Amino acid sequence: MTTITPIGAGARAPGERTTSLADSFDGFLRLLTSQLQHQDPLSPLDATKFTSQLVEFASVEQAIRTNTRLDQLIANSTSGARSSALGYLGNVVEIDTGLAELTEDGNAEFSYQLPAAAAAVSVRVVDASGRTVRELPGGRQAGVNVVRWDGASDAGQRQRPGLYRIVVDARDARGNAITTTSRDSGEVTGISGLPDRIRLEIGERRVPVDAVIGVRRPAAA
Repeated sequence: MTTITPIGAGARAPGERTTSLADSFDGFLRLLTSQLQHQDPLSPLDATKFTSQLVEFASVEQAIRTNTRLDQLIANSTSGARSSALGYLGNVVEIDTGLAELTEDGNAEFSYQLPAAAAAVSVRVVDASGRTVRELPGGRQAGVNVVRWDGASDAGQRQRPGLYRIVVDARDARGNAITTTSRDSGEVTGISGLPDRIRLEIGERRVPVDAVIGVRRPAAA
């Protein structure tokens, strides 16, 4: 007589079992029908065991279908993230970061945001060694303030192109520090890190997509 082995007994490896059940669920039904047809009339299949086996197989099949749908959902989500990232190519994005890029033409532009008007604001440009190469006055109004740096140090020496850290010190009328949000902008020239962690290439930087807080078309040449 043909018998049906419960899932817990002699189970296969997870991947193999999942594939087998997903591909042969109809075969299980045929096997079950055959078991009922060929059971010993003097020792019929116990109704409790039969029901238990049926419920167990049905539960596993439902789990397989759920996992399949989740895989499809993840794949669709990844595909959507790729498409969204590709939309940044060639556009200028504004990002939340404490870095600014001094370009080959010797200019850098960055911005920061104040939650409230400040009494005094100073902006320090710091190189990779931690040395402050330039200190600039900053805008004091609430909201976004743009700072432009000509690439020269306080001593008038031209600095090398590359990334510089921006430190903003904002104070209220009582001299208390005001928390600022640093911003920078640049044109997206490439995308890397697909598909796990998508990064936008902006000059020498690779920034995560979730750092983008604004997008605009580049200015016409």
